[in-house]
Amino acid sequence: MRVTKTNDGLKVHAVAGTYVVMLGFDLAQADCEGLLGFSIHRTDHTENEAYFLSGMKAFAATDPGFPAGSLYSTKDHPIQSFQWADYSAKPGHDYTYTVTALKGVPALLTPHAETVINITTESPESGNHDIYFNRGTAASQAYVHNKFMLVDPLAEDPIVVAGSANFSDASTRRNDENMVITRGNKRVADVYLGEFMRLYSHHAFGESLQWHDADDPPRPLKTDDWWRDYFGQTPRSMRRKFFARSQV
Repeated sequence: MRVTKTNDGLKVHAVAGTYVVMLGFDLAQADCEGLLGFSIHRTDHTENEAYFLSGMKAFAATDPGFPAGSLYSTKDHPIQSFQWADYSAKPGHDYTYTVTALKGVPALLTPHAETVINITTESPESGNHDIYFNRGTAASQAYVHNKFMLVDPLAEDPIVVAGSANFSDASTRRNDENMVITRGNKRVADVYLGEFMRLYSHHAFGESLQWHDADDPPRPLKTDDWWRDYFGQTPRSMRRKFFARSQV
């Protein structure tokens, strides 16, 4: 399921898979002066729960001194990125996400713009295609054995290629393999994209742990123009435009 909404100049594009809700934000560059980040509040209407999502960074000026590895509410320590994902979502749940652009100072954050978006996660068995992932590697740390390819997954005509073939020369020319190509089914693409982002984020985070001591606290949130790298000809700008479905 995909939902886009803009309020007070803040655009939010939400894409729901089965266990993942991806959120892309966009705010005009001229409106980003003084931007300290985005808070994300989630209401789960299926289980009657409501709370702010958490991140792993805090402002130095308001750091509560939690031990390494702790989580911080985005209400007080917002996300400094134009893309985020909720990996705690559950299949077939109705959610409301409130995304707020925050300015001010760390000790007194002030709302600048706020957008509320409602979305329902997919159920594996709903629709014309049943899609299941066992999600075993996060627990077992064993091999990732998924083989699928996504071509422009957030477009109106996405392509999903899945099957046993691992896209090697042997699998495409010499082995007995199978491959299913699904085109134009946005529900299938959303579910596969959510799984791809879950796998990518899990292993990218694991790799980042090799760069520093696990007991060291993460670098603090910034109070400078951190957002500038999300505009212009940069990889982060491409990421912002892709997930928010923006043109500039």
